[in-house]
Amino acid sequence: MSFTFHLIPHVHWDREWYLTRHGFLARLVPMLDRVLDLLDANPSLRFHLDGQTIVAEDYLAVVPGRRDQIRRLVERGQLALGPWYVLADELIPRGASLRKNLELGMASAQALGGSSRVLYSPDAFGHPAGLPDLAAEFGLPWAVLWRGLGQVGWRSHDLYRWTGPEGGSVLVYHLPPEGYEMGIDLVTAGADLPARWRDVRSRMTARAGCEHVAILVGADHHAPSAELPYLAERIAALEPEAAVRFSSFDEFFGAVEDANPSVPLLEGELRSSTGYVWSLQGVHSTRVRMKRRHAEAESMLVDVVEPLVATVGERPALLDEAWRLLVQSQFHDTIAGCAADGVAREQEVRLDAATTIARELTAVGLDRLVGYDPNVARRDPNRFRPTLVLWHADAEPWSGVVLARTSWFKRDVLVGPPGDRVPRVGSGYRPFHLQTADGVQIPVQVLRVSESAERVDASEHYPDLDLVDEAWIAFRASDLPGGRPVVFEVCSGLASGQPGATGSVRVGSRSLRNDRIEVVVDPDGRFAIRDLRSGRRIAGLGAIESEPDRGDLYTPDIDPTGLRSSRVHTICQLAPGPLVGALELAWTFEPASGGMVYGRTVLSLHAGEAAIRLRIEFDNWAHDVRLRIRLPLAIEGEVMTGSPFGVERRGAGKLDTSWPGETGLPTAPAHDWLAPADPGSGFRLDLPGFFEYELTDEGDVLITLLRAVGVLSKDDLTTRRGHAGWTLPTPKATEQGRHVVSLAIGSNPTRRAPVTRWLRSSFPSTETSQVEGRSTASS
Repeated sequence: MSFTFHLIPHVHWDREWYLTRHGFLARLVPMLDRVLDLLDANPSLRFHLDGQTIVAEDYLAVVPGRRDQIRRLVERGQLALGPWYVLADELIPRGASLRKNLELGMASAQALGGSSRVLYSPDAFGHPAGLPDLAAEFGLPWAVLWRGLGQVGWRSHDLYRWTGPEGGSVLVYHLPPEGYEMGIDLVTAGADLPARWRDVRSRMTARAGCEHVAILVGADHHAPSAELPYLAERIAALEPEAAVRFSSFDEFFGAVEDANPSVPLLEGELRSSTGYVWSLQGVHSTRVRMKRRHAEAESMLVDVVEPLVATVGERPALLDEAWRLLVQSQFHDTIAGCAADGVAREQEVRLDAATTIARELTAVGLDRLVGYDPNVARRDPNRFRPTLVLWHADAEPWSGVVLARTSWFKRDVLVGPPGDRVPRVGSGYRPFHLQTADGVQIPVQVLRVSESAERVDASEHYPDLDLVDEAWIAFRASDLPGGRPVVFEVCSGLASGQPGATGSVRVGSRSLRNDRIEVVVDPDGRFAIRDLRSGRRIAGLGAIESEPDRGDLYTPDIDPTGLRSSRVHTICQLAPGPLVGALELAWTFEPASGGMVYGRTVLSLHAGEAAIRLRIEFDNWAHDVRLRIRLPLAIEGEVMTGSPFGVERRGAGKLDTSWPGETGLPTAPAHDWLAPADPGSGFRLDLPGFFEYELTDEGDVLITLLRAVGVLSKDDLTTRRGHAGWTLPTPKATEQGRHVVSLAIGSNPTRRAPVTRWLRSSFPSTETSQVEGRSTASS
């Protein structure tokens, strides 16, 4: 076979990793200065800028005068940009985020001359099954992958055809075990070039699927050598019967398509680098508090703001900024958590910013839907009546129990220098009920009333700081239409009926029960669930377990002999029903690795719902430990789990790596839910957002609550040999302090409650009749 060797110069640029973004930015600018100069001076040279346009965006923010030069080189085909905005982790974000990533990246690349058609993902920690469908949606016929795919048929191939569940497919170039650094030493080999080339050539042609062979020339954060433009000529002198040229990935794939080779077929998710390279699936349990914060911000944008904006009919520019911040937070090392503490601090700022924008846009959108103007309310307090607004985006009507936070004005808190101002005074909380537009009274169950301070904002006025009574309530809502707000009037006094009726919750000292589910807590704090309709029962739920973990941010190294379980000290009633019943289980334990963990688990049951809700709150003051909750769900065989683009079917046992130097892990990533593969058996788990689980051979499910480890990389683990990154201390990754995890177990999925907004006031009185807007959160 007469080969054509395509030399593809590139750089892999971690925007943040062992350095923060600005640490790498200081190195990015001189690196790209050199790349652009080399490309201009050598028209045959090509350069692949890592498949992510944010690298060019960061560079141009510092050196804006080079924009026209970049555009010229892109249009000439010398510099390849995109299609991604950032090289994200592909298993942790939702499919909507990966779609937005491509939208941002391709738009950014087009503004600079054009986008590559290659879905480039050289360093992600695995790939979801739906990625070929996403590529097809954006007209991307080709992909480059490394981690997550190993040997197929006991040999290594360089080309595959990968098909998604919806029928989309991509021609995949699979990087060799050495990854994207396979040819970096060729440039500076000097007199050793013939020997080094023979080694690279033999390894790459042995796996070649056709006469076209790609040789990547580059590495992490490497500036190209001044010798790079001469490499093709020097190798050509060693290959008199072959063609050697600089190519882009698009040019390489175009040549491969013309050759029309027969290639092995792939389908399903790619998480195991069998016989190949580290899979590093332990990153799914690293810095899980940050992953939960990311999932919350992502859910607000995907599930609330986007559909709300579509309903209102006007897309604010600020929403694009929120998305940009969120996608920047999904860079693979950042969201995986295997990065320096400085990166984690900057991640907090981005996620806080995206969440803040989402909340502001939600409040403004709901105000517009119901015709509420905070400025008018400040000027004319009698213009509006106190109301509670519900809205949800589901296509189907929503029914169920809603939890809402309401606030009741007590008095002004004066801000500024003392003067003759007199604070207004209100009545604070009073018993009330809700009323529909057609006069139907809706009773409420009061869960808690406490005093707090609130700031009321209006764009044309100074903020108004108030002392309020904060009252959490529960009420039953029925057949709420999707996409349309439902307004309830707030009326003084108790309703004529009671909150209970159908499916009401009864609460005992250690039990919760409605017409669907019964929960009984043992004296030791474990609890059992019985489905009253099918008779299915599971017991021994809820143990919080700790195990010593001497691993790093890439890979756990668990000592199972140090397993300890939480001790429940008290069990008490928090809510008596009839709409919401709740029990609190307070617990502590001292992990074998040292320190203490203090926590509580709140079990709550809603009227008419076939699921028990768990809210696990704990303060971690331990280190070198993994905490998990054990749920003996009695699952036989396989489970179905949510994934970025749909559903995955998996069994119990370890992920097979079969690679010397890494032990396979029994844990796996999931999104939102997990259920038995047999729909007629067992109970399902709902856990909003991303989480890591393990399914044991006995049918138990263990959910990772945290891994508290304080080093980026170690080289003395029993589960992985060698460093996966640069070693540095990461004390922030011990995740000390407060954690909150919410989940539900039942025979039917729990549905997300509507978004609520409380437009509140004291009931009209001689003291005050103001009405002011409040955003509220529902369970």
